[in-house]
Amino acid sequence: MYEELIKEQFEAIFNSSFDGIWICDGEGRVLRCNAAAERMNGINADDYIGRKVNALEDRGIIDRAVSLEVIRQQRQVSMMQRVLTTGKKLLVTGSPIFDAEGKVVLVVTNDRDITELDNLRHQLLDNEARAQRFESELLKRDLEKLVADEVVGNSPLIRNVMEAATHVAPFKTTVLITGQSGTGKGLLAHAVHNLSGRRDKTFTRIDCGAIPPPLFESELFGYERGAFTGAKTSGKIGLFEMAQEGTLFLDEIALVPLEVQHKLLRFLEKGDMIRVGGGEAIEVDARLITATNVDLEAEVTAGRFREDLYYRINVVPLHMPPLKERSEDIPLLVNHFLKRFNGKHGNSKEISAPVLEAMMDYDWPGNVRELENLVERLVVMSRDHAIELVDLPGKMMQRGGTLDAASQLGQGRDLKSAVREFEQALIASALKKFGTQAKAAEALGVSQATVARKRSKRPVIQH
Repeated sequence: MYEELIKEQFEAIFNSSFDGIWICDGEGRVLRCNAAAERMNGINADDYIGRKVNALEDRGIIDRAVSLEVIRQQRQVSMMQRVLTTGKKLLVTGSPIFDAEGKVVLVVTNDRDITELDNLRHQLLDNEARAQRFESELLKRDLEKLVADEVVGNSPLIRNVMEAATHVAPFKTTVLITGQSGTGKGLLAHAVHNLSGRRDKTFTRIDCGAIPPPLFESELFGYERGAFTGAKTSGKIGLFEMAQEGTLFLDEIALVPLEVQHKLLRFLEKGDMIRVGGGEAIEVDARLITATNVDLEAEVTAGRFREDLYYRINVVPLHMPPLKERSEDIPLLVNHFLKRFNGKHGNSKEISAPVLEAMMDYDWPGNVRELENLVERLVVMSRDHAIELVDLPGKMMQRGGTLDAASQLGQGRDLKSAVREFEQALIASALKKFGTQAKAAEALGVSQATVARKRSKRPVIQH
């Protein structure tokens, strides 16, 4: 009676198990399998009882049988098994049962369906990949906005410079930025820093022209106490050490005294420096970016700049074009500065189309810096809400188109009519050049709706 109860309980447990259970003899013949094993493998147990388990392989039901591996290896074996008929993925573990002589007499195999678990794992990995791509895209957009705040422009020349800057930014490679004064070399250097992995560290800018030559070495590399008369008793760290793990920007590098250039070369070659009056080399992990508005090759020829240093800093050259070569960026720059200075001074000034036309027709010898200063002056000094031609400096009024327009005043045409015609001409020119209102609006620094409205009505570009 007791044995029958135990047998009933065993059968109940055996067949109610969620996992599949197989029992094979020492030669691999199937003795028993439960309902879960039938369900997972898509078989009828009666078709395989008494047959060797490799019949499942021969019929293309499973890819491999663990029981045969248990018998061969004489130990417990676990493996991944794919059921080819149902598409399920199983984690199977076969355990040997030995007789008194150490021979395998039974193999008990446990099948666990991990198909759903595997699907969830792949889904989790996919979600993680999506999250990483999303995070990467957000970071990319943040960096693009950060860079756009530094270097404003959409001309091919500026796009080429920014593409090169974006490519080189992640590397510690030395960058030499060339260009006329006022073109924005410092802004480009800061953009490279912001695009690099050092963006959260210090960006140290050194204006080489502002440091007296006798103090140059001690300012850059620091000094030990007692190094010279008047030195602090505690010594002083230099700007190089202050840029540790960050970016060091040497503006107007051509002005570095010749006698100091060898120490700069040492830093680039060995990654360390020695303080004035010191003897111990100090390692400095700083990315070096330099800039100049002079011809360094000519300086090398004249003997004022070391040739070996020139080639060390000129690993990746970037050139900032003068503003007159990218006049299509002027509307974007004007809009950018107008927003900044309106906010700074609490105004809401607007630039009229003839003024913008005059700006685009001007050569800008002082480049972006001159344009920036002019916009601030106009915001502060213009008396009316709209900035008109009369507010511009005289040298800008002496350009062909502007002078012709001004000369027509008092010849049967008032200011409003002249302004309106200028707006119409400027908008028509932009539409002809860019093809669509959206692109024309972007070039003019206004909305598409503004372009559509001003084609027939208002004489002022709003910002």
